[in-house]
Amino acid sequence: MIKTLSPHYKTIPWLSPSSGITPDKYILELYVWNGDKTSVPVTASYEIENVNPLARLGDSNVNISPYVNDFLSVNLYQSATTELISTNSQVWVKSQVIYYINDVAQSPEFIDTDIALKGYTYGIDGVNGSTPSNGVLSSVEEVNVNSNSFFSLPVFLSETVPTDVLIVSYPNNTINKSYTEPLNINSGESVKSVWVNVAEAVEEEFIEISYNGSVVCTLIINNELRYSPKDIFFINKEGQLQSVTFFKDKKDSIKTSSETYESGDGQPLDGVHQDIDYNQSAKSSFSINSGFMSEDNNEIIKQLLIKRTSWIYDGSVFTPVRVSKSNQEFKTRQRERLINYNIEFDYAFNEVNNI
Repeated sequence: MIKTLSPHYKTIPWLSPSSGITPDKYILELYVWNGDKTSVPVTASYEIENVNPLARLGDSNVNISPYVNDFLSVNLYQSATTELISTNSQVWVKSQVIYYINDVAQSPEFIDTDIALKGYTYGIDGVNGSTPSNGVLSSVEEVNVNSNSFFSLPVFLSETVPTDVLIVSYPNNTINKSYTEPLNINSGESVKSVWVNVAEAVEEEFIEISYNGSVVCTLIINNELRYSPKDIFFINKEGQLQSVTFFKDKKDSIKTSSETYESGDGQPLDGVHQDIDYNQSAKSSFSINSGFMSEDNNEIIKQLLIKRTSWIYDGSVFTPVRVSKSNQEFKTRQRERLINYNIEFDYAFNEVNNI
């Protein structure tokens, strides 16, 4: 797995393994494409040349993440019902090294094909990050949702064995859906979102999502009577769409700005403006409270703050927003006992449509 927002290095020895000769140079070829793993493009997407005039030995390292990242975007998928959805947010990357000896290209070496997504690793994790060992591309194990919430849990599909996903609500099983996904070699379908419409869990207390026989996420259904809970979606560290529900008070505000010039068009007595505004802009924002949550959800808040993009979702439209508060002290049950967060957001567009 290649996470393109963090370094992913290809280590290439200067000594050609097949010939045992030090080359004049090598070219690292990168092939990047969507679709079937076997449908490799005819020509390379990038060719990275590294010359060796001093006949160096040892290894060289090439960070391929910036090249692959250009091909990636995150798809805003949605559904009105509980189901598995293809995320279409990954690409295949084939890399190979062509050594040149006496200006003659040799046969490709170090041939490798991997899946790439727009994720990142933490600074302490180092380079060449990998997917979570349990195949779930999310850190959440237990989360509060409202009875009208939508929830997304991304999971990785295997290339070698079928993948089983089970979604069941309790105690009445009004949601009871089972999926067995076949072996997968399509980039767009290599990650599926377990998309849950919580409103389908009528008179239920919680929903369990199982992946290959193990419960990996539990949704605790809370009915909020005073406020209107909001679902915030964001791109998590695995490069996938993830959601968190904010239950409590949402306070809206607006900030305007403009420049002014003095007009000589007429007299104020005749209703003519002497001071004229121009270059007007208006930005709306809001603050919202999470309601009480588990300390384990601190990781969700952390990734929400780090995120590059986020949206508020009303069940049909993703409205772009951005976290405007840059500092947040994490809370613990030992210190605060009851944990909740108030997050400030800006709507990520101008109220005056000027594009």
